[in-house]
Amino acid sequence: MTLTRVSPHEYTIDTPGFPEHLFSAASQQYLALPGAVRYAQQRNSVLQSAAEAVAFRLAAQRADLADNYQVTRTAELYFKDNDTFAVAFDDDPAENILLSRAQQGYDAHKTTNKWLVPKDDPLIRAALARAATTRRIVPLAEKVALATTAWNSASGHKTNMLLRATIGDLAEPYAEFLSYNNRHTGYEYCLDPRTLQQLGVDEEQVEVRCVGIGSSDNNINLYAGGRCVDAGRARGVRSVAKPTD
Repeated sequence: MTLTRVSPHEYTIDTPGFPEHLFSAASQQYLALPGAVRYAQQRNSVLQSAAEAVAFRLAAQRADLADNYQVTRTAELYFKDNDTFAVAFDDDPAENILLSRAQQGYDAHKTTNKWLVPKDDPLIRAALARAATTRRIVPLAEKVALATTAWNSASGHKTNMLLRATIGDLAEPYAEFLSYNNRHTGYEYCLDPRTLQQLGVDEEQVEVRCVGIGSSDNNINLYAGGRCVDAGRARGVRSVAKPTD
């Protein structure tokens, strides 16, 4: 996979599934969610999703700060239904609580370390419906079985529910990337039921978090429990029209 510079500050990649995406250069500063959202908007783009950040990392091979911690617009919505905890993933670019209420999330996580939003909030309701349709809802075990999820070349990363809910078909290529970089085990971290209980997640309140993509300095794991105050590199993404014959 390769990275192609198409202007001084923009790139295309040949990672399968992303042929019509134009990526901005990464932010030179580490930005929390509100700054990351603004950074992308200033470049006529939307903040990268978790899958887009991984796709760029696969093609970049460490170029343009791709292996630094990445902030994304992919939301994890931790909720309780029928007395069972679950997490839903959504990164719709048009109807996204992380994009439209970034400052609210930042303030909530900074002051209380939680961002509880009513389950019947229009943005939450729509995101949960999309996640159900696209099979991006994963139940959490009562014994914290999904607090960390590991994969390597011998494991079932391709079919792992949590990984696929987070980055889709890139789960297997990313595991291969980790193996190539001498990381024999990778992890995805998410909040566990005990933490959700402490935060106050119940049948009516959803905890909103944002997926972060880990850095090569410590690890290159996926973080499905990122807060809106956690700073990383921002990157804007926009679609480019395919030429017509």
